[in-house]
Amino acid sequence: MRTLTQLLALLPLALWAQPDPPNITFTLAKDVECTKPLVRAHRVELHYKYDPQYGFAEHMRGEAMSTVIEGTALFADSTTGWQLYRVHESWGSQRRVLVIADTDTMHLALPNALDSTWLLVQRAMGRWDRDTPEVMHFRKGHFAFAEVIEEAKATARANEFAKLRRAEVEAKEKAESEAYLERHKALPEPAPPVMPYTPAPPPTEAEVAAYWAQQPKLKSADVVSVKEDSVRVSLTGRVMLTGACASGMPIFGLEQLVRNAWVERIAVDMTQMDCGLPWGDWEDHAITLPLRWWVNVHGRSGAQELGPGTYRLVFVGGDLQQIRTPAFALQ
Repeated sequence: MRTLTQLLALLPLALWAQPDPPNITFTLAKDVECTKPLVRAHRVELHYKYDPQYGFAEHMRGEAMSTVIEGTALFADSTTGWQLYRVHESWGSQRRVLVIADTDTMHLALPNALDSTWLLVQRAMGRWDRDTPEVMHFRKGHFAFAEVIEEAKATARANEFAKLRRAEVEAKEKAESEAYLERHKALPEPAPPVMPYTPAPPPTEAEVAAYWAQQPKLKSADVVSVKEDSVRVSLTGRVMLTGACASGMPIFGLEQLVRNAWVERIAVDMTQMDCGLPWGDWEDHAITLPLRWWVNVHGRSGAQELGPGTYRLVFVGGDLQQIRTPAFALQ
């Protein structure tokens, strides 16, 4: 019901909203012989009334509607004066076309039944599969549309117009086809087919190693000071960074001297984020590392807290080689 209400709200556009309705086309002559077009200033209107049997609401029964039918040139040469008028099938009743010229009005009654309308459409389709107009002599009075167009002279003129329109369209299509062929001849020869893209083979281990060997090295990693569990280190050269956003944190590891052997307490993790810089080229750049906090957060699972002992830090240079600081003591 909501959908039906929305459709009714769109009226009077309902006349044009029906899917694929049949059309009736006609042109107006000013004389009985139908040899000259009507050139008097005139207006063509379609009138009809709402009827519930065509899907309109009961309360709209008998409501009158009208619309102006605009004419278009019948032939490409618009100076002939012949105008084409197209009546879209409306789903109302008491349909009629009014041709108004000054004080003279020609009333043309259209059939209400869809089957009767199709008879008019099929009459035109018998001349050609495209719109070919009926021809009628304009005069004042009330007439049936079907009777006016069936007059012998009107029918003969309609058949003649159908042949002229068909010849005009075929000539236009032929000219367009010839023009297309001419443009096609003028086109350059097609380019040879492009060879499919073949990706380069992945680099070998030796090539990868050679690439990194050519990168700048980390020249020095020196301990500047030790205060409680924080170590301040000075770095010179290219050092690999964690890549964290707005961070200059280098990748580093921590080793502890246990029974004359170095044991890893924080592993060197080469995983980098892509938010910050991948490396930094530093000159005597100092950075402070709170080691006990780092061991608690980044140390191996189950490892003991960082206690007093001898330690050293491990950094990674631009050539991926690890550089270790001198040993230092934590209390």
